[in-house]
Amino acid sequence: MSDGAGKPPVVIVPDQTNITSGTEVQEKLILAARVFSDLLKPTFGPRGLDKMLYKTDGTTAVTNDGAKIVAELMVKHPAAKMMVSMGNVQEETVVEMV
Repeated sequence: MSDGAGKPPVVIVPDQTNITSGTEVQEKLILAARVFSDLLKPTFGPRGLDKMLYKTDGTTAVTNDGAKIVAELMVKHPAAKMMVSMGNVQEETVVEMV
């Protein structure tokens, strides 16, 4: 495989990397959104429940603030990272408006 000038393509990911596309990617994105939904849904509304967070430094926190919960997560999934980032931006925007 080469470009129009006969040069080989530039490899930007390691050989061990799995590249997925199409329906499989959509399913993984939907799964990540559902996991976030299941995590945060009990905290919503006037009767929202508190969540106990165990932090890496050994401390605990109890909160029903979705932004705080999401900020404390150690996320690896790319779509989940994007959701965490969106939550942080939304929290900053709301704080600035108040």
